[in-house]
Amino acid sequence: MTIRRKKRLTEHSLYRFLKRSQREAKKCEDAQAYLAAMVLTGAALEYLFTAWIKAYPAVLRSSRRKLSDHWDLNQLITLARDSGFLDYKAFLAAQRIRKYRNLIHPNWYAGRKPLRFTKKLLDARLTDYENVISSIEKNL
Repeated sequence: MTIRRKKRLTEHSLYRFLKRSQREAKKCEDAQAYLAAMVLTGAALEYLFTAWIKAYPAVLRSSRRKLSDHWDLNQLITLARDSGFLDYKAFLAAQRIRKYRNLIHPNWYAGRKPLRFTKKLLDARLTDYENVISSIEKNL
């Protein structure tokens, strides 16, 4: 089987990816792999915002940056908020997802008393993920 890459991302395929990521996170939750689910939601958001700036390159003009520049998740979330792609509630939710996803880095996880990832913590991040997706659906 050959994997084909679409040259242009469609809105339908983007929503399909986001829903699939949501289902995968639920599977992680069922398996009590809470950290994996948090990483997955952070990766899904990063993919979403990267695809968004590729689909709407005009938003980059206001930031005086190029598509080829390195974009971290914080910069992508801020650009999405400044461009009206996210409302304030979704912006805060995306920042929380980013913050918890970043807790897997060794300098955080090994250097301090590590946070215990629990079902309650994951459920809060999945609610954040749903808030971000609903904001995107309203503002796209």
